[in-house]
Amino acid sequence: MPAPSQEPPISRLATLAAIHPTYIHRYAFIDEPAPITDFDAIAIGGATPLLTLEPGVADGGPNQPQY
Repeated sequence: MPAPSQEPPISRLATLAAIHPTYIHRYAFIDEPAPITDFDAIAIGGATPLLTLEPGVADGGPNQPQY
């Protein structure tokens, strides 16, 4: 078994929770590129990725009335 710092994050989560996740939820702002690398890691880890697009821009702060 790899050292905790080298263990894939999904495996570490499963170890800590004592259950393997079925789904892993990822948030992204609408101005960000699609998190394909994250989705690939989630799928390789054996879970189904879910995405929620956040209205607003990443560096726009909490008050974004245009969204």
